[in-house]
Amino acid sequence: MNAPVRHQLKARRVQFEFDDTPLHWLKDDPFSTHVINGIHLLLPAGELWFCRVYNQALPYVTDDQLRADVEGFIRQEAVHSRQHSKAQLYLTRHGLSYEDYVDRVDWLFNTFLGEAPLGIKALDRAFLKKFWLVARVGVVAAIEHFTGVLGQWAMDNDTWEECGDANMVDLFK
Repeated sequence: MNAPVRHQLKARRVQFEFDDTPLHWLKDDPFSTHVINGIHLLLPAGELWFCRVYNQALPYVTDDQLRADVEGFIRQEAVHSRQHSKAQLYLTRHGLSYEDYVDRVDWLFNTFLGEAPLGIKALDRAFLKKFWLVARVGVVAAIEHFTGVLGQWAMDNDTWEECGDANMVDLFK
């Protein structure tokens, strides 16, 4: 039996320009466009939170290959966050207001799922702090499974190339 092939996670150095991207970037499908655009509002804060959580977990990783994978994941998520933040500017240029939603997302990741959720100071104890870290690593894994399903759907969706804005399609693929 052959050993599984390992692929090193490398963050692509990408830059997307959305200056010419129409509001409904999936032609004749405003509903899907807006649902998918909601991802731009969720991911910047979420992906930066992923980075913070995994940076905190990194000292516990003793396997060299796993450490390299975690470091690659952190770099990849940082790039993703910047590009989705840039896409938020595209939404602003089209006159959409989303500050209240982004404020709630920030609260979710920084307060509810933060270092001291809802201000609970008991997590200063070492065993509780590690428990909370492990729980948050699990939350990241769950979210990544969900986004993996969405990502596979985007990769398999042939109609986007035909009817979608090339830059936005490339960002999601």
